[in-house]
Amino acid sequence: MSDVRITRLMRLEARVAQALLNLFLRMGPARASSFAGRFCRFIGPFLPVSKIADKNLQLAMPDLNAHGTCPDCAWRVGESWPYGGRTPAFISLAGKYPQRPGF
Repeated sequence: MSDVRITRLMRLEARVAQALLNLFLRMGPARASSFAGRFCRFIGPFLPVSKIADKNLQLAMPDLNAHGTCPDCAWRVGESWPYGGRTPAFISLAGKYPQRPGF
């Protein structure tokens, strides 16, 4: 066993994750994916990791940052959030449905 102490926050996160997975199961893959994409598009830009991604894009592509601000970088970071939500929602349901032969 690990020496990691399980905190209340960890338990809360686990409950929220389980509740979301149960909700996704009831919604089906298409609706769950769409819901998670919209949710992440809304909440993602407010997360600190968005600022890090924006800064990394500015450093990686200085030509986009010619005027000191990079609205294109912010747009790219904002547009990536729906995919960050859709993918886990869809993949979490992938094992619940029968697969076609050959895949």
